[in-house]
Amino acid sequence: MIDSNFRPVPDAGDNSEKITFNDYEFVYEILNVVTELMNNNKDVDIRSAGDKLDLETPENSKVEVRVGSVESLQTVKEYVINRGYSENSLSVIVDPAFQPVPDGNAVCFGDLNSDQTIDVTDLTELSLALLGDKELTEDQQKAADIDGDGSVTLADLARLQQFLSKKIDKL
Repeated sequence: MIDSNFRPVPDAGDNSEKITFNDYEFVYEILNVVTELMNNNKDVDIRSAGDKLDLETPENSKVEVRVGSVESLQTVKEYVINRGYSENSLSVIVDPAFQPVPDGNAVCFGDLNSDQTIDVTDLTELSLALLGDKELTEDQQKAADIDGDGSVTLADLARLQQFLSKKIDKL
């Protein structure tokens, strides 16, 4: 469970407003919009999507999306903007060479406990890790980085949950 009352530790004498999870809600809404686009339009070549949170100034936070073509870049931007979100909240990178699947590694995305099955146990492991209640091994971190952006984030958890609830058919 994510603590919606999250607050960074203020510096001594800091009188600024406290930052909460709600200040970043737009980032996760945009990630959901990008996921919706991936699920509904198989012609869009989205390679990965993740959050880039600015812990000092939440409104400067972005969603970073890697796509395989200029056409996909335009489609992603238009789709997000047409849903009422600012283009400033989105960073779309055209990188046709980027592949989220590691070359030749035996890591199975989503299988955090290496039991050759992706199930609710893996979802629980990832949730605990994101909460800070569990430390992931190097192999578990590779398996947990489902979108292949190099970081284990809520976007990976959301993707795994969608997979397990059969909203998407592959990770």
